[in-house]
Amino acid sequence: MTDVPGLRELKKQRTRKLIAEAAQGLFFQHGFDAVTVTQIAAKAEVSVKTVFNYFGSKEDLFFDQDEPMVELFREGIRNRPAGTSLLEGIYQLSMSTSADIPEQEFAKIERFGEILRSTPALVAKYRQLQMKYKDLLVDIMVEEGHGETSDPKLQLTCAMLMGAINAGVDLLPHMTPRSREQHREQLRMTIDLLSDGFAKFGQKPDRPAETRSVT
Repeated sequence: MTDVPGLRELKKQRTRKLIAEAAQGLFFQHGFDAVTVTQIAAKAEVSVKTVFNYFGSKEDLFFDQDEPMVELFREGIRNRPAGTSLLEGIYQLSMSTSADIPEQEFAKIERFGEILRSTPALVAKYRQLQMKYKDLLVDIMVEEGHGETSDPKLQLTCAMLMGAINAGVDLLPHMTPRSREQHREQLRMTIDLLSDGFAKFGQKPDRPAETRSVT
């Protein structure tokens, strides 16, 4: 009896992955707007209702890796070495993540960027999702004693930082990386351009700040 919940969860994970892979294949082949949820369900051999049991919208299917990426980002920034600025922490995490991407995957990243930029609904969703990263940065800065959640300067600084990085790496057509080396070069260029204004912002203290509640 104790194995049943685990088996159910495993089945759910497999079904979710199957639906996401079916959607990605269709999106990459035909574009986002040309694909319907009915077509995705048919390719995954599930019902439309089942698709919506796992994904709230068609846009969520396109960004199916968002939650794992947010968690990776949270842990990477929170665990950056003492004395490391927020900007440098983001750079180090990005470089480490880049090293784990198989070279052949960059063709998919390029196609992902093409579809994203050409679809207004996806651009809007993307910007909405990026607010998670901004809010996450604010929470970590508050935890480390760099300000309060209500501080407009802290909110604006984190928003500007994420916005600049996203513009430099994700949203500009000529910036979509086609290889790991190009990805690293673009990250370094983006970080260097931001260094004057953000080089020391959010340096992690040597000792933990007094625990603060994040509201």
